[in-house]
Amino acid sequence: FKSVLTSISNQELKTARELNKQVYIFIDKNVDTEHSIYSENKENFSVNYKYVDNIKIHQFIDEIKSLSINNTISTFETADDIVDYLKEQWAGLFQRFLSEQTRMEEKKLFDKMHSTAKILDELVSVLSKEMKNSDDKIKEILFRNHPAFLQLQSLLKLNFHIIFNNIEELENLLKFLNFDTMRTKKEDPDYKFKQFSIDNDGLEIYVNKNIFEANGTLKLFIANDWNKDYITLYDCNSDLPF
Repeated sequence: FKSVLTSISNQELKTARELNKQVYIFIDKNVDTEHSIYSENKENFSVNYKYVDNIKIHQFIDEIKSLSINNTISTFETADDIVDYLKEQWAGLFQRFLSEQTRMEEKKLFDKMHSTAKILDELVSVLSKEMKNSDDKIKEILFRNHPAFLQLQSLLKLNFHIIFNNIEELENLLKFLNFDTMRTKKEDPDYKFKQFSIDNDGLEIYVNKNIFEANGTLKLFIANDWNKDYITLYDCNSDLPF
């Protein structure tokens, strides 16, 4: 410190504190050591100080050390000491800056996800209301594309589209295709298959009863819920399923 700079440094510190700016305070190591002597002899004006040319410098240091914030003080012997200290401080500040940037990006992503989830929630709510109003239409679409129709058509190699609403209509359809209902398991209520056969060709069709409601109506299925084992075609001559 030099006395000519004391008033300037004081004003700089005051301005920095008013603007809430980070302040780095460096005191010559010899001056700092001498300041402890000053602290014990404040009332003794006959003391001559070796490392300052004005007592106001020590008074200014007292003022700095009395600050509640922004009073971190480092001592130095050479300019390199100041440079090394600032490098360490700024490296830490830069790391903190990067961490804060990462947190900001994460917050932006979270806010975006929250906004998207809110929009989806609103869409689900709207679609649910629409679904209630169009329930019959959806059932109609599912029924027309029932996997049972497609599988039976494929197994029998039919070149026309088939459709049946219940087990009675299925029996009539298969009867039209020369299949007769097999009665061998009829007396067993736990047997889960409805069987049909063509005696002359040795073909048998097994239809799982679980694809029908208790009243015989065909249940609605989507492709993902359908099991190809629900309907099976057997060639009794080879005893192998198609």
